[in-house]
Amino acid sequence: MVTIYRLAPRTLVVLLLAVSCVDGGGLPTGFRETPEGSGPRVRWDLDAQPVAEIPLPNDVATYPDPSARTGRRLNASLLAPTGLERRTRAEFNKIDGWGTFAPITVPLDAPLDTDELLRVQGPSAGGSFSGHAVYVINLRTGVPTPLDIGAGNFTFNLQRPDNYAENDPRGAESNLLFETVEEDANGNGILDRGEDSDFDGVLDHPNTLSGRLDPTNPTDVYDNLMLFYERETNTLILRPKKSMRLS
Repeated sequence: MVTIYRLAPRTLVVLLLAVSCVDGGGLPTGFRETPEGSGPRVRWDLDAQPVAEIPLPNDVATYPDPSARTGRRLNASLLAPTGLERRTRAEFNKIDGWGTFAPITVPLDAPLDTDELLRVQGPSAGGSFSGHAVYVINLRTGVPTPLDIGAGNFTFNLQRPDNYAENDPRGAESNLLFETVEEDANGNGILDRGEDSDFDGVLDHPNTLSGRLDPTNPTDVYDNLMLFYERETNTLILRPKKSMRLS
C-alpha cells in the first residue's frame, strides 16, 4: 500500500511505503501529519475519466482474488470509447499485481521544480540517501530503494525513427513515450490551425530539461530528454534501480 504525502515547498517530495518518519538509526518510526507548504499536491481522484488519477502502483487499484498468486488482481475500468481500449484494459485485469521493476508514477496538481529535484537527488547530488527528496522504503528491512532520477540508467530513444509510415507527420520522432516536438511554430502560446501534429488537442512542447529545443544542438532532444517527469501531465516518474519485492 503506497502512502504519499503532500510535496514540500520547491518540490521536496516525501514518498514512503506506509511510513513517513525515519529515526536516526534509519528505521521507520510511524506516521506524521503532512507539513504545511506551498508545493504541488498529489492528485487523488478516483472518479476521474477515462481512468482514476492516483499514484501507481497502488492497492486501491486492485481487488482481492484468492486464485491469484499475490491474492489480488488489477481493477482497470472497462468503460472506454473504443473496443481496442476495452480489450486492452480487460487484459490488464488478468494481471495479478504490479511490476516489481516498473516505474512509480505520482500525478501532481501543479508543475514540479525539476531543477531543485535534480539538485538534491540527481546524478551530481552524490550517493548519500540523507539529503534525498524522494524515499521508497523496504518495510521488511527499513532500507531505502535507490531510484533513477536523471541518472540515465533507462533510455527510451528509438534507434531508427524513420521506419514508420511515409506520411506520418511524426515519423521522425525519436521517442514514443515522451514529447520531443515543439508544436508552437509561431511562438504565440496558442494552438493554431496546423500545429497539432499528433492530433491530441494539446499544444505540445518537448519534454526536455529546459522545456524547449536548442536549435544549435541537433541532439538536444536525445541528450536532455527528461525521463523522470512528464511536463504535460505534471507526473513524477520514479524508476527503482533494484527489483521491488512482492508483498
